[in-house]
Amino acid sequence: MNFKLGLILLILAVMMSSCETKIESGSDVIYLMKREFNNTYLKHFTFSQYISEYENDSLVNKTIWHEAYSFPNQIVIKCDSLNSGKGYIFKQDTLYVIEHNTLTQKLRDIHDLLVLGFDIYEQPFQITYDKLTEKGYDLSKVCDAKIEGRAAYCVGVEKESDPQNKFYIDKEHLCFVKMISSTHSRYDEAVFADYKMVKGNYIATKVMFYDKGKLIMTEEYFDMDFPDALDSQIFDYKLFKEAKW
Repeated sequence: MNFKLGLILLILAVMMSSCETKIESGSDVIYLMKREFNNTYLKHFTFSQYISEYENDSLVNKTIWHEAYSFPNQIVIKCDSLNSGKGYIFKQDTLYVIEHNTLTQKLRDIHDLLVLGFDIYEQPFQITYDKLTEKGYDLSKVCDAKIEGRAAYCVGVEKESDPQNKFYIDKEHLCFVKMISSTHSRYDEAVFADYKMVKGNYIATKVMFYDKGKLIMTEEYFDMDFPDALDSQIFDYKLFKEAKW
């Protein structure tokens, strides 16, 4: 009886192992992330954050920003206060810069952190593929890596030491933790850190930006909420002054 039970358990273990997803490319990693969450990832997210800016390892400025995100690919940022008249909107791969409640700049900008940290779970694979490819990530390549001692997929390179653009996905939680890229004008590395369960959502509560190895800015989230819906008008630059959440 014990022998039969042991044989059955062995067969089940082999079957389960054979069913595990074999990761051979960055595309496989994205499919794995989508399958794991299966359209259950957050759709709306509001929060405030302490912004700390650094020069030569010294804190030079600290302020507060207020932000709201809605799937897909929409985030509004109000700097200092909800009434400051200053901020940004990222919407459908376009950046809108607002000063004194007036649009001062509009340009195409694929926000890869928005794609990797949020949109990746819910939007169709091909959209994610096209955007990340345009940002210089080679999704045919992947290798194993470790971030802060945790196992991760490193997407975009065959060896972690390769200099090409790359991003890291935590293997256990299948969440984005780091990117290194030459496509950004101000920073070349960004890290999502201090992941916590907040109101049922596992989310990074701190983001760090580096340029040539030096810390230049941190974001520390607070007052986080996950509403069932957000008014789409808050992502309209023409209504920036009135936008509240």
